[in-house]
Amino acid sequence: MDSSRRAVESYWRSRMIDGATSDEDKVTPVYKLEEICELLRSSHVTIVKEVSDFILKRLDHKSPVVKQKVLPSLLRSSFCYLMSHLGLIS
Repeated sequence: MDSSRRAVESYWRSRMIDGATSDEDKVTPVYKLEEICELLRSSHVTIVKEVSDFILKRLDHKSPVVKQKVLPSLLRSSFCYLMSHLGLIS
């Protein structure tokens, strides 16, 4: 049961990243980026690594729109994670 719950949560996280880095030619809403930041702030380091790896894999997407959206989300999520673990933001 525990492994199935982890799989569902992992899927949910991947869908969150997919939504923030979709192929639509629209700006990613800030609330989606904030959801990713909140997830990283409140998660264990293994989940942070999983999310970071998934964001980096999105750079392999053929669409330049996806690649363009990955970079800000990667920078923002990295910044949020570092600042929260340094104790500068809660």
